[in-house]
Amino acid sequence: MRRGLSGPTPDESLRVFLREHLSGFEQLHALLCLAGGGERAWSAQDVALAIGLPLDLTESALQELVHTGGLVASSSRGRSAAYTFAPAGAGARELVSELARVYAEQPLAIIRMMNENALARVRSTAAHRLAEAFRLDREKK
Repeated sequence: MRRGLSGPTPDESLRVFLREHLSGFEQLHALLCLAGGGERAWSAQDVALAIGLPLDLTESALQELVHTGGLVASSSRGRSAAYTFAPAGAGARELVSELARVYAEQPLAIIRMMNENALARVRSTAAHRLAEAFRLDREKK
């Protein structure tokens, strides 16, 4: 970790990990819940109760975590899905452990990074749409 003006700041690898794997706070809380549960298979309802979010938001977050790949696995358990923390490698497991530690000690640092990532995604989308609009406008002429 580096020291910033307001104390230690999380490593850049953690910032990149957040940018590549988590697009919302629901995913963050769901991931940390699963990671803290070891090998346990969780239902979406179990995770929702543990993190205090509505079931629909929790299900969406879990499905997105499965879709992005490399962190959470889904399997059938009766008529519903079960979710397990299943990082693709030791590096991912270490980053999630670091994420959990930093979030417990410095939640604002993680919140700030996630907000910066969200703003970057919005700016990127807006820039692409603007460029696409100009390209379409030129094709019409």
